[in-house]
Amino acid sequence: INEIVALQGWLYKRIAYIIIAASSVLLIFFPLILEKTPLPLWYSYATFGALLFSSLLSYFVNYKQIVLSADQKEYKIQYSYKAAVLVKLVFQIVFIKIFDNGYIWWVVLEVLFAIVASVALSCTVKRTYPYLADSKLSGKELLVRHPVVWTKTKQLFFHKIGAVALNRVSPIIIYAYATLELVAIYGNYMLIMSGVTSLITAMFNSMNAGVGNLVASGDKDRIARVYNELFSIRFLMSVVICFCVYNLTQSFMGLWMGPDLLLGKETLLLFVLITFINLNRLTPDSFINAYGLFGDVAAPIIEAILNVGLSIILGRIWGINGILIGVFLSLFFVIFIWKQYYLYKKGFQESLLQCLKLYS
Repeated sequence: INEIVALQGWLYKRIAYIIIAASSVLLIFFPLILEKTPLPLWYSYATFGALLFSSLLSYFVNYKQIVLSADQKEYKIQYSYKAAVLVKLVFQIVFIKIFDNGYIWWVVLEVLFAIVASVALSCTVKRTYPYLADSKLSGKELLVRHPVVWTKTKQLFFHKIGAVALNRVSPIIIYAYATLELVAIYGNYMLIMSGVTSLITAMFNSMNAGVGNLVASGDKDRIARVYNELFSIRFLMSVVICFCVYNLTQSFMGLWMGPDLLLGKETLLLFVLITFINLNRLTPDSFINAYGLFGDVAAPIIEAILNVGLSIILGRIWGINGILIGVFLSLFFVIFIWKQYYLYKKGFQESLLQCLKLYS
């Protein structure tokens, strides 16, 4: 365990160095990218710097939380790290409301509580697993001992490309075709959708380690039974949640932002369809991860190309609705269809007809 955690820490640090280098290059182009914004440019630099710092802590410090996840003790992550994040949000709201220069306080608290949350999580890991210690072997020596980690890491890199294209490119395309205000409104709707997805993910995330143990047992009948049960309950929850989101979001957004800053019903429907697919991918993804089925490196590349390409083409025709249609189509073909087919073929080694029965 120590060697695998140390190896992952070694890999995370090298990824962090790449992120720092890429971020440094990106900062050079900020004046060009953000030329439409009426705000001072230093706002963008400060926000980016604070969020980058918070992100990098995950690569340098928080990577040991993977042991908690693997041990089905993810609730301890919620108690330590997420609790600090919640306190941070409360402080940010209070400081922005009470003090002048609220934005500066927001940035300061973002950085401060990122450190506090990381320290809290590190202490939790140390108390739970006092035997964890850095390996005396070098990263290259660990790679030789555990080559499968490096193989899976390279495969996962391509899968993360699809995730980045899905979550980060759409606002840039909207900004290219419209105004910064529309990007902000889009971000508010995405905040609701991602919050719903995060809630369901947090509820079931601790099961992933159990799924891994189940797959390792090799009992095909039991694996199929558990998959069907998990898929069915998550599907039911997804339908109920998406129905509620579709019917309640406009009222909530009207109370929050005012009736003048609402998107149309058609746009909301596209958000809900995207959220539905993201909720229903949780069960196949957990079993794909358990089987270690990351060899389809072409799939995320195709997903990214479809996502960006269709969003640009359809966005020029239908605006934000076209961009969301592009996102939905990329998810539908790659996540909804291909991923389930790939799982049944390579993992369960059964016909996709068994999957279709779950929808009937």
